[in-house]
Amino acid sequence: MAMTFGDIKQMVTDLVPNNGDAATYNKMLVESIKDAIEDAPPIRETATFDAIGDGFTTRFSLLGRDVQLAVINEQDTPTGVNTAGQVGPSLAPTLSAAAGGTLAAGKYYVAISYYTTLGETQISPYATITLTDNQKITVTAITIPAGVIGVEYYLSLFPSSADIRATQYSTTGLAQDLTTLPPDTANTPLVDFTSLQSLAPNLNLEPGFGVDGKANVNVTTITFGTAPTLGQRIRISYTRRAIMPTLDTDIVGLPNDFLRVAVPMHMHKNLAANHVGGDATRHLALFDKYDAMLMDLKAKRTVRPLPRIVSTNWV
Repeated sequence: MAMTFGDIKQMVTDLVPNNGDAATYNKMLVESIKDAIEDAPPIRETATFDAIGDGFTTRFSLLGRDVQLAVINEQDTPTGVNTAGQVGPSLAPTLSAAAGGTLAAGKYYVAISYYTTLGETQISPYATITLTDNQKITVTAITIPAGVIGVEYYLSLFPSSADIRATQYSTTGLAQDLTTLPPDTANTPLVDFTSLQSLAPNLNLEPGFGVDGKANVNVTTITFGTAPTLGQRIRISYTRRAIMPTLDTDIVGLPNDFLRVAVPMHMHKNLAANHVGGDATRHLALFDKYDAMLMDLKAKRTVRPLPRIVSTNWV
């Protein structure tokens, strides 16, 4: 169970008895907790999201208090490279609804790409269609350019999702019936990732909103000045770390084993530096003891990244 601010204060009081002025001691305690939190980069957690634009969104919520964007997000993310030696389709496919499928009612997105002997092109613009239950999507025949050996058809993973995956392939360009959803393990299209800079993000992240649209202090929100266009992808890498608690009930988002060593260590250092609680030499010796314990703890600890998540939770 995670420790609260109150738990940490009680722990330090037990380990580092107060032999001086109570007000000064409490001040040193708060400073020591803050120092411990700031001393924890090796155990920050990092995650990467591939967010998919829907053409309307201006916010993206990240789980975790005090989320910090990684520096890489302020730069252009490397784009998918078109190795096909062929420009991708410039027009969206033409769609119609028909009976005889297994697709559920809802709105679907469809796009196509070309294949040459060298590889795949970028996808076409999206086409959309709304179905009723148990229908299929018929894609009108296209004329494939010279040098193109096949056409890949992409379809929404589920109704209303702009996350499309490869669902079938044709070597002719003849009309195709899309009757079932693609598996979530199917290939994603070769698309450019959009840099954060191009979306004019507000990097001053604040406690934000959950996917239900309600204020949630455990969520941090990135605000974009420009919404990603439909199907546009943006890769967001971020770290989340503990914040300085303000209440006895606040949960400190660091491992308990780290807190039990780091906070007393900083407490002894601060007490020695401010000549509080008796012999400074004794506090410095205890600081060295805890510092050695902390170095050992960090050396043994494996940094555990959060799982990479493909998310369409634009809110």
